[in-house]
Amino acid sequence: MKKLVRKDNIKKIIPIKNYVIVLTVSVIVMMLTFYLRSCYLNYKNNKLNISYFTIMKVNEVKKNDFDFILSESSNIILYVKNSKNKDSYKIEKKIYSELEKNDFIDDLIYWDVTELTLDFEYINVLKSKFPDITGNMFNVPFMLVIKDGKVRNIINVNLDVTKNNDYIKVIKRSLL
Repeated sequence: MKKLVRKDNIKKIIPIKNYVIVLTVSVIVMMLTFYLRSCYLNYKNNKLNISYFTIMKVNEVKKNDFDFILSESSNIILYVKNSKNKDSYKIEKKIYSELEKNDFIDDLIYWDVTELTLDFEYINVLKSKFPDITGNMFNVPFMLVIKDGKVRNIINVNLDVTKNNDYIKVIKRSLL
């Protein structure tokens, strides 16, 4: 003899099964979203903290090494940067390519003042090494063009300045 199955029992089982599937897919999508967000934030953080100059093997100076650097070379382009600046990577890439085109890449040295920006400590370090320095050094990034141990020019750098390449003319005038 056949058992009769009631139709209303079958109707109740199907929606419960659908809810379980929807819940499972939702959890998987949320986990995937959080994972992708984590990857993006990690990439963004690394992009901010790694300098383009570091990748291109440009020399970095520490605050205690200025005397050594000044005695070693007569022409220096000191790029002072803050790695927390979101445009830093783009600016450095543009500056590097322009300095390389004009054969000034050997004179380039950079100094990351991220830890020294509180109370503008980097300005005190620069003024102690270069007593004749004058100009606006509050807006990081900037470049100091140094010839024979004396600062010839201070160039405030931002994305607008790097677009028109006027800073290359200033560097050429200062070093030649």
